[in-house]
Amino acid sequence: MLVGVKTDFPPFGYIDPAGEIQGFDADLSRYLGRALFEEEPGVELVPVTSGGRIPLLYSELIDVIIATMTITEDRQRVLDFSNPYFVTGSMLLTPKDSSIQSVQDLAGKHVAVLEGAVQQSDLRLIAPEARLIAFKSLPEALQALKNKRVDALCQDDVAVLTAARMNPDLSIAGKHSCQDPMPWRCARATASSWAG
Repeated sequence: MLVGVKTDFPPFGYIDPAGEIQGFDADLSRYLGRALFEEEPGVELVPVTSGGRIPLLYSELIDVIIATMTITEDRQRVLDFSNPYFVTGSMLLTPKDSSIQSVQDLAGKHVAVLEGAVQQSDLRLIAPEARLIAFKSLPEALQALKNKRVDALCQDDVAVLTAARMNPDLSIAGKHSCQDPMPWRCARATASSWAG
């Protein structure tokens, strides 16, 4: 079984110094392989991005997504989700010297989001005057923030907390700054036609 996991999103998925895929979602994928096939080699981990994971599933290049997939109404129309295995919200990450304290401060500001991530659509609704800049990966978005090409980054709270811990020049702005009216959940998803 080919499982799509992120490799640029610590602690959920990253490449370790030995070149191996590690992280929470990678561990969950391996556990699934042992549960279904009684052995780990039953699962092959395939790197995916937020924007590319659903197209890879529908093109049958992967069988399952275990890659920080938030359940949304639009996604539920085209994907089958498991029960949620992780609940998260979104937060803002800014340079330490930033005046941004909450999502209300984003008007006219350049905000990094990931292509295909729920923060992109959520910020359009809750901060319509923010200037969103979509990046393919979290490392690219973080670099843009460090280089001050963007004023803030909005992403899952665990990713923001991890990035803040690893980058002392960055800080968290407020608490769960970009909240969706529905609970946010990450879940495994399979194409509806495959799951049947």
